[in-house]
Amino acid sequence: MLGNISNLFDLDFGIRCFLPSLFLILGSACIHDIVFGSDELARLAPMTTNRIETLAGSVYIGLLAWIGGVLISAIQRELVRMLEGYGRFNPLEYIGVFRKRQLNKYRAH
Repeated sequence: MLGNISNLFDLDFGIRCFLPSLFLILGSACIHDIVFGSDELARLAPMTTNRIETLAGSVYIGLLAWIGGVLISAIQRELVRMLEGYGRFNPLEYIGVFRKRQLNKYRAH
């Protein structure tokens, strides 16, 4: 277990888990700002006068993204298997178009 902790800081983790989590958090914050008319992300801009607040906000978002990346890394195998169609909880199974297409491909061979 302790040998895998270093994998949480490498480039593969950053691209595969951290960046999607970061984009999800920033996108959610942008949508929140647009819907509710607040300017929470404006405080993180480098032109603000209070640099401590800017740094604290950036660190907070970074930590949230890192924790989100760890969660993505933990459920990655199950998530990929679900999207591939394994298991009981297959979301594409309930959409008839995909099922008909798959049956037609199977019958054609």
